[in-house]
Amino acid sequence: MVIDTRRIEAGNGNPEGNHSTNLGRADLGRRETPFNGKTKVYTIKTFHSGRDRFMEMSEFAPLIDQATDLYLKVYPTRDTDMSVERMKHSLSHPRTILMLAEHKGVPVGFGIFPRLLIGGEPVPYSSRAFLPEHEGQGLGPHTLGTAIELHQEEVARSHRIIHYGFLMTQNAFSIDTLRKIPSIGEIFPFDMRYNIDRVAQYLLLGVHNQVYLASQGINTITGVSEGELSEIGMNEAYKPDRNHRAWKIHQEMVSSLLTGGLGMNRERGDVVYVGFRIKRPEDIVGY
Repeated sequence: MVIDTRRIEAGNGNPEGNHSTNLGRADLGRRETPFNGKTKVYTIKTFHSGRDRFMEMSEFAPLIDQATDLYLKVYPTRDTDMSVERMKHSLSHPRTILMLAEHKGVPVGFGIFPRLLIGGEPVPYSSRAFLPEHEGQGLGPHTLGTAIELHQEEVARSHRIIHYGFLMTQNAFSIDTLRKIPSIGEIFPFDMRYNIDRVAQYLLLGVHNQVYLASQGINTITGVSEGELSEIGMNEAYKPDRNHRAWKIHQEMVSSLLTGGLGMNRERGDVVYVGFRIKRPEDIVGY
């Protein structure tokens, strides 16, 4: 079933408790941590928007420009104006963690991780991009895993816990790397379709409603959003590899519904909204 989520309102209310401890402007944090990639060493700079939005804070304009410039380098054939709008949209949410990865002082990638509120439920959303020469270093799993931990720490102050997270992609490698993050459990729609978990299905619709830019509707079982990238352009940076274990995921994504696939059409601009259960801290090995 395909649903147009523009007709769905995502409830906000006061979702993180009457004594919400979301970081405010005065508490904006910045930290720098080293990360040892597979063959390279990186510095990860982490910023929090708190209750505010990065797009509304002039002090972050240079940082936003850096992230936008990186996006345009990763996706050079996409429409520039729409790419800029997409970045603005990504940074327009409150409760957002922005990570900038640097190698030898030069920015090489970023991760944007807003904590959306869907009917009062805190749900992290992931958007990551890295220059091709820095793919395969482990930056994607590291930044998303760290963002999940930071969001968990924040909602725990209100005696809450995060149960689900989401991303949307045409890239099978992005899905494959989710398996490397200890805090992530079952992955939708690959370990199971969305109709098996009604909570995940409800959150899927709420997330889609908040983050899509162009979509003809979303399949409530497979998570395929039709024509999401039809205006901005498909993910030209993604090159499927038959010799990589992610090939099986790619095949499931693009195979037709009749053969048990998801029916994603890359050329049409379709994407898959990928949901994942987030384990409780005490259930993570090594916690």
